[in-house]
Amino acid sequence: MIATFAAGASASFTLVVNANATTQNGTTIMTTAPIASTTTDSDPANNTATETTTVSEAADPDLSVPLSDSPDPVSAGANITYTIRVDNAGPATAAHVVLDDPLPARTTFGSLRAAAAGPARRRPRAAWGRCHAEPHHSPMARPRPSLLWCVSIPPRWRAPLSRTRRL
Repeated sequence: MIATFAAGASASFTLVVNANATTQNGTTIMTTAPIASTTTDSDPANNTATETTTVSEAADPDLSVPLSDSPDPVSAGANITYTIRVDNAGPATAAHVVLDDPLPARTTFGSLRAAAAGPARRRPRAAWGRCHAEPHHSPMARPRPSLLWCVSIPPRWRAPLSRTRRL
């Protein structure tokens, strides 16, 4: 309640509500804001406002895993570094994201590190020939989380390398 409200004055109020997760797609939510005064109003027709909002399905994240390698081609007996980035193009935040990247066949583990200040919740770890990381980030998080994964190629190895990663 406002005790006195001067001519020409205005006031704003913000009301935040949550659409229940069980609300059906297409449902209309409506709110009405009436105003009243003990003083006679010269135009009572504009003393009520109504706003409607349509409920849509919850947005989903859009995850992707860009992968690059260097050098390419690589000489047998040399190291190759894979840069693995985790992206979420949104529009929603992705929760409990796990990157599982197996070590390529006929290679040995070299090193693993998270690239500069990515928002990984835990440090990545490599064990049993797999890279495991749990990045947690919003669609527009910067910098994008990425991992640098270095493997050693055995001498006299002639087959091409193949990479598979899974979110």
